[in-house]
Amino acid sequence: MLVREGFPVSDTPKWPVRIGFPLDYREPLFPNLFSDAPVKINV
Repeated sequence: MLVREGFPVSDTPKWPVRIGFPLDYREPLFPNLFSDAPVKINV
């Protein structure tokens, strides 16, 4: 489930894994940390 939801993140299959926090989980994980403003993602 964690892999499917995007929590472990890696640049390639052989790179170390780091924790990722998908935007869908920001409020449950960090309540009231972020405003209700739209999220801007610079790619």
